[in-house]
Amino acid sequence: ARRLAYTPEEDLAILEYLTRSQHERGGNVVYHQMEAKKVTRHSWQSMRHRYLNTLQSLSEAEVTQLRKVSTARGQLSSRVSCG
Repeated sequence: ARRLAYTPEEDLAILEYLTRSQHERGGNVVYHQMEAKKVTRHSWQSMRHRYLNTLQSLSEAEVTQLRKVSTARGQLSSRVSCG
């Protein structure tokens, strides 16, 4: 199986979901929920790894840049509800 690269939209979807979530980001529960809701096309383990090793250390400016890239591509995710 070939690994799927994360898109800016997927990175943003993870960040937005976690911002709205009340669960601990270092645990597993929230990532299982994200996988069940298909926030991205990646497994819960992959999303957890992506957040803990890449996304949590992004500056506000880098997150703003992600939003700009995502919006420019016209694919801002609508799959990010926590309900």
